Amino acid sequence: MIKKVNKIIVISDVHLGEEECLFNDKSILHEFKSKISSEARKGTVDELIILGDLFDLSLASQEKVYEKAGEFFKEMKEIEHLHNIVFVPGNHDHHIWTSIIEEEQIIKKIKHGDIPEKSLQRVNLIYEDNTFLTGFMKGSRKKLIVTYPNLFRDIGGTLYFFHHGHLLDRIFTPANTVIRPESLQELEAFNASWIEGIWYHMGQAERLGTLVNKGYKEFVGMKSLIENYLEKFQIKGNTVITRLRGMKTDSLTSEISRYLEDSIGWYRDTLYTPMSFIFGHTHKKSEGNTLNIKSRDIKIYNTGAWHGDISLASYILIDENKEPELKQL
Repeated sequence: MIKKVNKIIVISDVHLGEEECLFNDKSILHEFKSKISSEARKGTVDELIILGDLFDLSLASQEKVYEKAGEFFKEMKEIEHLHNIVFVPGNHDHHIWTSIIEEEQIIKKIKHGDIPEKSLQRVNLIYEDNTFLTGFMKGSRKKLIVTYPNLFRDIGGTLYFFHHGHLLDRIFTPANTVIRPESLQELEAFNASWIEGIWYHMGQAERLGTLVNKGYKEFVGMKSLIENYLEKFQIKGNTVITRLRGMKTDSLTSEISRYLEDSIGWYRDTLYTPMSFIFGHTHKKSEGNTLNIKSRDIKIYNTGAWHGDISLASYILIDENKEPELKQL
């Protein structure tokens, strides 16, 4: 049963703890809080949906990540007429999801003298206010709900399909080239170790993590130079160039189409039209593109990011009986 709500706000890619997170500037965090508060005063916001990479466990220390998370949630708790917060992890905070499902399905069972199941259930679980993250909501009546990798909401009769975006990206799903997953559970099971290893364990590997972090920043600084070099020698249409520029919605058409086609099969009769698909991950905001997937016209939106360039800072407002609005800070 898909939950019906009247009004939500969607953001992604905050990267708390990382030095280029825009919320490191308290004035930007307060301005964001003011924007959400203003929207809530016009009519209760049922949910603030955060589509992944809220916590940057790849490029920042545990200490810095959770210190900044405390600051962020303190401000969100104070927003009146905002009911709940929903967090859908991405690749940079995938380890939080892994920690939650292992705690619930392995650790707690062993503590109670039970034997865990043969395999973890990895997807389509919803944890409402019963994870370690609820510590950030202490003193508030708001719930911090966690689910992965997809979230569905009905607003005004339109189905909204939310996903961070990393499972669209072939860099994050290398196992699919070896064996094609036949279910969402398999997609996650096949690729989780890769995501965990590169986007968590490598970043937290003390001196090695520091070296990787430094190398990553140097690579980012060289992106435009490498891109110009490749184009100079007419290496066009190359996936390297596409990735260096940042993946825009139009360059991800085939990946989005494949994921939506698979999802329609995986969720069978659960999905219906009209439908919109909203994701983050690319740090490239966009709105209103339409893809025809299995005879269904699906509108595509990207949330932008709260990291690096202030011009990327945006949120999507979805209000009952209105088209989604992509709003700037």
